[in-house]
Order: sequence, then C-alpha cells, then structure tokens
Amino acid sequence: MRHPLTGGGMTVGINDAALLAKLLCPKQIEDFEDYDILEKKLRQFHVKRKNLDAVTHKSLFEEQAQEADDGIITTSLPTDGANDKVEEHLSVTGSLLVLVVATVLVSFCADYLVGSIDDIVESSGLSKTFLGLIVIPIVGNAAEHVTAIIVAMKDKMDLAIGVAVGSSLQIAIFVTPFMVLIGWIIDVPMSLYFSTFETAILFVSVFITNLVILDGESNWLEGAMLISTYLIIALAFFYYPDNVLN
Repeated sequence: MRHPLTGGGMTVGINDAALLAKLLCPKQIEDFEDYDILEKKLRQFHVKRKNLDAVTHKSLFEEQAQEADDGIITTSLPTDGANDKVEEHLSVTGSLLVLVVATVLVSFCADYLVGSIDDIVESSGLSKTFLGLIVIPIVGNAAEHVTAIIVAMKDKMDLAIGVAVGSSLQIAIFVTPFMVLIGWIIDVPMSLYFSTFETAILFVSVFITNLVILDGESNWLEGAMLISTYLIIALAFFYYPDNVLN
C-alpha cells in the first residue's frame, strides 16, 4: 500500500500522520483560522519529514530543520538585494563585434593549422587520421571544453552535458554534410564514406554516450568510463595506418 500523497510506503504514511498530529495538536494551534501559525507548522512538517540520509544538499535541509525547531523559517523569504553586486554584461552590438572578430581570427588560425599538417606528418611520423580525429579536435574545441568544465563546477550538469553533446551533434549532422556540399560546389572530392573500423568506432562512441546520459544522472565512474573510451579510441587510431583506412 502506498501513501496517497507522497507515494511512499505505510511507514512513511504513519510517520506523516504522527508528525501532523504532533504539529497540529490544540496545544500547538489554538485557532486554525490563524493562517500564519498554520503556514509555519506546515513548513515545519515539510522540513521534518525529509529523510536527511536520502536527499542531496543535506546541509540545506539540516539548516531548515534547525530553523523549524526554533519556529523560524527564513529560506523561503526573498533575500535583500541591496548588497548584491551588479554584473556588467556586453551589449548586443559589442557581443556581435567580439564574435565576428573571434571568428575571423579563428579562421586564420585554422587555415594555418591545416596548411602545416603535411609538415607535421613528415616530421613527427603521426598519421593524418590521428591528427584529424584526436589532435585537431582537442585544440579546436578547447573553448567548449573549458566552458563545459566551468559550468560543471558550478553544479550545472545539464548545461555541461548540453555543451559537450551539442558540439558532437553539430559536427555530425551539420558541419560534415555541409562540407560535403561545399566540396561538391568547389569541385573538391569529399564524401560521407566511412571504413568499417571508423563506423565501428562511431557506433561504440554513440552507444556508450547514450548509455551514460540516458538516466539523466552522472557520477565519477561514468566520467572515467567516457575518458577511458576516448583514450582507447585515440590509441587505436594512433597505431592504425592511414593506408588501411584509405
């Protein structure tokens, strides 16, 4: 049998009934039309019924529980914004100008980087596939990596996952097909043909990523699994020769 309000078991229901009987007894509330006292008691009930060992941000609930014991609930009151610092933001025009300048600089850097790939291959012995799939994406997506780490440190994991997964989706379903069309227009041979090895790597990557983010939760073990998968793929392409892929 389930508790009709919370969905918990009979233990939860009995505990709620006992707690409400204690908080709403005539000794605690003489007049049930006194809505201020009634609201305070119901807030105390909300805090006290929490199982502090089964929720996140335990310290917040402990603080609320202490305030409830004192008969004071302040967490729901609006904070005084007089001492808050006003953050300055760029205007729309300034933001667009910075974006355009950054895009132009990145395009020059990308052109220089691509032009130096052949020299790097000859001097280092690394394959073009390894440079294109591992080295260049790390350098080119450095800003997105930093953004994802910063928002994750601020406990905004949904935004961090959105930045990481969104970048991959953008490359897979927009940039790559668009480059094929541009190559067709400028008469440069490009195609979406992938070898068996590359197709297998793509399938495994998508499968593991979907498995990790499907439940909407994350922990250090899932992060370690993703990093380990990336390192395995990097080692595979490091030792896999270009002539086999071609």
